[in-house]
Amino acid sequence: MRVLVIFILIYGKLAYGQINFFEEYSGVGNDFGQGVVQLADSSYVITGASTSFSGAQTDAFLLCIDSTGAYKWSTFFGGEEADWGRRVMHVENEGYYVAGYSNSNVGNGFDFYLTKTDTYGIAQWQKFYGGTDWEKVYDAALTRDTGVIMVGEIESSAEGKDGWIVRTDRNGDTLWTRKISTPGDDFITSIDQWNDSVFVAAGQIYIADSLMNKGLLYCFKDDGTELWRDTVGPNGNYFYNDIIIRLDTLQGVGGTRIDSNDDWDAWRVSYLLNTQTMFYDINEHNDGDVIGKGMAIYNWDDSRYMGLSRKDQFSFPDGEDLHFAHQNVYMFTISSNTAWVARDGQDELGEMISTSDGGVMAVGYTSTRVGVSSNWVFAMKFGPNNAIPWQDEVGAVLQLVGQKELNLMAGISVYPNPISNELKIRSEQFPDLSGRIIDLTGSIIKEFTVENHATIGVEDLNSGVYILELTEPDTGAMYTEKIVKQ
Repeated sequence: MRVLVIFILIYGKLAYGQINFFEEYSGVGNDFGQGVVQLADSSYVITGASTSFSGAQTDAFLLCIDSTGAYKWSTFFGGEEADWGRRVMHVENEGYYVAGYSNSNVGNGFDFYLTKTDTYGIAQWQKFYGGTDWEKVYDAALTRDTGVIMVGEIESSAEGKDGWIVRTDRNGDTLWTRKISTPGDDFITSIDQWNDSVFVAAGQIYIADSLMNKGLLYCFKDDGTELWRDTVGPNGNYFYNDIIIRLDTLQGVGGTRIDSNDDWDAWRVSYLLNTQTMFYDINEHNDGDVIGKGMAIYNWDDSRYMGLSRKDQFSFPDGEDLHFAHQNVYMFTISSNTAWVARDGQDELGEMISTSDGGVMAVGYTSTRVGVSSNWVFAMKFGPNNAIPWQDEVGAVLQLVGQKELNLMAGISVYPNPISNELKIRSEQFPDLSGRIIDLTGSIIKEFTVENHATIGVEDLNSGVYILELTEPDTGAMYTEKIVKQ
C-alpha cells in the first residue's frame, strides 16, 4: 500500500489566519458523507448515512464539526430499514431539514425522504414521498417561504428512470410534483436558485432523435410554473452532476462520451441564463474515465474549485479516486492536481460549498484505509490564499459518534428489539440513568429511570419506530437507539 501525500503549496493549518484541513470521521460501521452546510459561527453540519450509530441498517445522521474540523455533536434518525441523508439545510433558530431517500416506508421501495430536526439535530418529524416505484433524492434547496424543493429520480422496472421534483411547504406537506419523462433514462442531480422565486435544475434527458442522452437544464418558478428547458451537448452523451449560479450565469460540470466504447471525459459549461447561450469545454482523457462531480466558487479570488472522479492508470485498482482542480472564473484550469483523496477502494464526493472566509468545503467518503475495508466520512477545507489541505492516508480517524456516547454504549444492553409488550434494559456500568421513549414526531411517549436494570411496559405503544434515549446525569452522555414496536 502506498502512502499518498499531495501538498502543492505548504501552509500551516492556520496560515494567514485562515483554516484548511482534511479530516476523516467514523464509528464502528460504514459511514458515508453526502451533504454539508455552514453555520453562522463558521462551524459545519454534515449529513449522510451510517451503520455506526445503531449497528444495523444505515441511518441518516447529522455531524456538527467546528471551524477547524473538531467534533462538536452528532445524532441519527430514520426508520427500520436503510435511510440516507443527501442534503442538509439550516434555518436559523429553528433547526435543520435533511433530504434524502429511505426504504423504511415498508412496501414502497426507496422513497424521497424529508426530516425536520430542532437545533440539536433531534428529529421533530419525517415524511416520505413516492409510491411503489423507487425514488431517490440527489439534491435539494430551501425556498423563500422555508419550504423545500427536492430533485432526483423515480425508477420502475418497466419504464426506467425519470426525473422527479417534489416541492413541500415548511411542514413537509406536498405542494406539487413534476416528472420529466422520455422513452430513455432521465434524472435530475442538482438544483440552484437563480433569483427570489426561480430555480434551475440540471441532470440528463434522453433525446429520441439522436438516441443519445443530453445535459438537461430545467428552469421553473417555486409555484411549479415551467419557464423553459434546454438540452445541452453536441455529438455524444452528456449529463450534469452539479451546477452553481452567480448573478445570471450558470456554470456546471459533468461527464460526456461519444459512444459506449469511449472513456468518460469531464466537461464544464458556462450558460448565460437570460439569453440561453452556452459556452462549454471538454477535458479529454485517453487513458481512463474522468468525470466532473462537483464545484464551488472560491470567493477569495473569484475562481472555482472542481472535484473530479478519476479511474485511470494512476488511480487505485478497486475504485475511483478524487482529485480537485483549481480553475479561473471562466472555468479554465489553473492547476489540475491541487489535492487528492485516494484509497484502495471507492472514494466519492458528496457535495462542495463555498465558505464564509472565501474558501471551499468538500465532503464525501473514503474507503479501505490502512488495510481496513470500511468507509469513512471526510471533510476537506480549502482555505483562502491557496491554503491547500494535507491529505495523508495514515492520519487519525476522528469520532463520528461522540466519545461519551461510545463509552456509554459499551455498558448497556437493550432487548428484545423488535419488542412486543416489554422492553428490558441492563446497565451494569451506569447504575443511574434517566430514560425516555420518543416517537418520530419528537413527542415524549414514556419517561422512566434505570437503576442497573429495568423492564418497561410498552404494550400500549402503537406499532412503529421509536427512539430510546438514556442519559447519564453526571456527565450528560446520551445513549440513543431505534426500537421497533411490533
